[in-house]
Amino acid sequence: MLCAYLIRSNGIAILAALAAIHCYHIRYYIDYSIPRIHFLPIRLVALSAVPYVVFALGVVLVRYALDSAGGEGHIALLLESISLKTIVRNTLYYAVVWADFFALPNPLTFLAPSLLESKYAFLLPNPLGLLAWGVCVYFLFLGLRECYKRDMFAALFVGISLGILIIWPALQGIRFVFCVLPFFAIWIASGVLRVYAKHPKLIIVMCALLLGYFVLKDSYHLASKHNTLPRAILAIKPPNPYPQAFDLESKQVYAFITTHTSPSDTIVFFKPRVLYLATNRLSYSTSKLERLDKAQYLLESSFAPLFDKEQLARFSIVYASEHFTLYNLQ
Repeated sequence: MLCAYLIRSNGIAILAALAAIHCYHIRYYIDYSIPRIHFLPIRLVALSAVPYVVFALGVVLVRYALDSAGGEGHIALLLESISLKTIVRNTLYYAVVWADFFALPNPLTFLAPSLLESKYAFLLPNPLGLLAWGVCVYFLFLGLRECYKRDMFAALFVGISLGILIIWPALQGIRFVFCVLPFFAIWIASGVLRVYAKHPKLIIVMCALLLGYFVLKDSYHLASKHNTLPRAILAIKPPNPYPQAFDLESKQVYAFITTHTSPSDTIVFFKPRVLYLATNRLSYSTSKLERLDKAQYLLESSFAPLFDKEQLARFSIVYASEHFTLYNLQ
């Protein structure tokens, strides 16, 4: 539980699910086991508290040892960035992102290619994949209704994990739902078995269609490796034109910071932990001008700007490249 949280902040979902289970069992124990004595045995309380104590001590020790409270996942940055717009956007995204697991060539490539070039293209699922995901949702509902009591902890973990992704201001992407996929697969399989008991021929036909679907999908991608299909179909999105964390341009700005700033300087950047790793300079992320008073420099990027250029007009530029600009805040 502690390791999961330290790897990704949404690992807190495990602790929250455990707390919910404990609250349920404690309430059940009080209401039905000892209705006249409203207290719990000390041994039971002590054993139940162990995971929370270990988690709290581990987090405190790691935060104290690594001084890692300034990342983009810091609570202050989250609170200043959460809005109804981000919640609605994330809800729509995580409702349909599962369709990507069933993605065949997108018909929109031929019918409405301009839609896939808009800034809201990430909210447009592949119609064929969405249809397959809709069928899976039906079986998922049946399976979850069948075994939710047995899998209550897993169901709470999945629900809390998705809730965190929806509330989290930044769009996290499809890789962040991988941790809930095994549970979805189990519940979908349970739903399929339930329908199979009543309509075996229907499930056999659906399994045959599913197998044919993936044969077609894999055949398509295999053929694409030999350039037998138009590249415009394969590459809907252009390659990322922005530098990655350790590309040449990024390394050049890191080198400038290392040689032209003091080790005691603090630099505002949208990826604080990356900057700390590359330059050994303390960093934090913010989009509020009033929070810049704790830093000596601001490193802005053209692809993830924290401020408008008008807001930064009063600060001097000490370094500039194609995608990065370093401002002196003093």
